[in-house]
Amino acid sequence: MQYRVQISLFILALSFILSACGEKQAPTNHPLNTSNIVLVEGSPEAIGLLAFLNHVSTTYEVLDLRVPLNSRAAEHIISHRNGKDGDFASSDDNPITSIAELDSIELVGPITIQKLRTFAMNNGW
Repeated sequence: MQYRVQISLFILALSFILSACGEKQAPTNHPLNTSNIVLVEGSPEAIGLLAFLNHVSTTYEVLDLRVPLNSRAAEHIISHRNGKDGDFASSDDNPITSIAELDSIELVGPITIQKLRTFAMNNGW
């Protein structure tokens, strides 16, 4: 009898732990906190930032020198957007369509996104 109680308690505790560790889906419109600035998917700021990143005038040099970003982060953003052939405005382009997608690019995080946001806002995007 005592073992049954212990086993029941163990199973109950284990199920509690497993339920607490389960995968949780992030809301589709979650804000990205970038150094005390909240950037929400679909907001005018987010739309402007994405328009800037997907525009033909946004090159590696713009991101590296004018924004300025870490050169490797700038390279990863442009490589992601331009696709395998490296040319913009070609059939294999991969436009950045969300802040979450931008955040998922290697070497891009809150500091990079904040720099991009500030640059885009200050330049009319």
